Amino acid sequence: MSILKTSNMKTNFCFAVCIAAFINKSCLLAQNNAVRKVLLSLQAGERIVNNESCIELSYSANQLYLVTQQGQNFFIYEGGQRKGPYKSMDQIKEKNCGNNNNHNCSVYDPEQRDNMGDYITMTESGEMAIKFNGKTFGPYKMVTAMHVPPDKSWFVALTMNSEMKTTIVSSDYPTQPVNGNASELQASISGKQYLLAVKEGDGFDPELLKTDFSKMTQDQLIKFMQQQEEKKKKAGPPKAYVYTNGGKKFGPYPAQSISNNNPAFCKSGGGNWYMVLDNELYINGTSVKKFSYDEINVSTCNVWLSADGKKYAVTSYDKIIFSDGTSFTAPLKLEADGKDGKTMIKWISLENEKDLVAYTKDL
Repeated sequence: MSILKTSNMKTNFCFAVCIAAFINKSCLLAQNNAVRKVLLSLQAGERIVNNESCIELSYSANQLYLVTQQGQNFFIYEGGQRKGPYKSMDQIKEKNCGNNNNHNCSVYDPEQRDNMGDYITMTESGEMAIKFNGKTFGPYKMVTAMHVPPDKSWFVALTMNSEMKTTIVSSDYPTQPVNGNASELQASISGKQYLLAVKEGDGFDPELLKTDFSKMTQDQLIKFMQQQEEKKKKAGPPKAYVYTNGGKKFGPYPAQSISNNNPAFCKSGGGNWYMVLDNELYINGTSVKKFSYDEINVSTCNVWLSADGKKYAVTSYDKIIFSDGTSFTAPLKLEADGKDGKTMIKWISLENEKDLVAYTKDL
């Protein structure tokens, strides 16, 4: 009997806490660490006109600007008030929402690229050299990419020789040749980490530069092509590798899954890099979750990482799934905030086709 009383007391206490939170317009859901607040509720048959609406991530309906349609009429939610009806969109003044990208990609892609011109010089022979902190690196046939962090303490660059072979050159790490077709050099949001994906076996063969086809007979050309085909068969399917700070090399991975933003750094993930291969999420080269296609379709654009790289959230057209197993209705808009080494996901969803709900949840 005492156990039953204790259980009832706990239930009543939790119920009382949630009722008190509801009165304050927010409720902390203990089982999933998410704070939920209903901002406003649409009327029956009313839908949001997304392209005309400004959905700000806040916990106040006063900061929302929604254009809705109900039957043949249009309405505006602004400053916490519903205005209308309007007979057509022509009667509604267009509002500038600023940066109102509701389908924001999580991949970190800097707006400004590194200015190689500050460090690259041309030699008398037409080659390129890198001058950095009083030292000269090179010369090279070509410098194809370069990254310098904001504090300008070091650099990493991609260089190419006369045989079109790529090498990773850095002021902090030993020179590292790579064999294959290199993708774009990427840097983390802090600028302290870099990554490079290299595909082996599906790019241009530098050995072809040494071959003089003009001196070959037709039979020799046929034999040469047959030899090339045999080399490809022996090599097997193209493979990809990922290179990061300190000369670390990860892989091999299937080359067909590698692209300019896969692998990538995440806007919220600090110096942790990630990629998706066949709907399987990898963080820092380690597989963390194989998703079912029936559950969700994963890409690097819809994965958000915690600052320590140990947790994640994945969005889709109908849901958002967290690494702790919880899931919610898909966000209309989402942002990740980082502070003191912690990452908080904020989003707004439309639930039950009528309730506009704001959430926050720690990753």
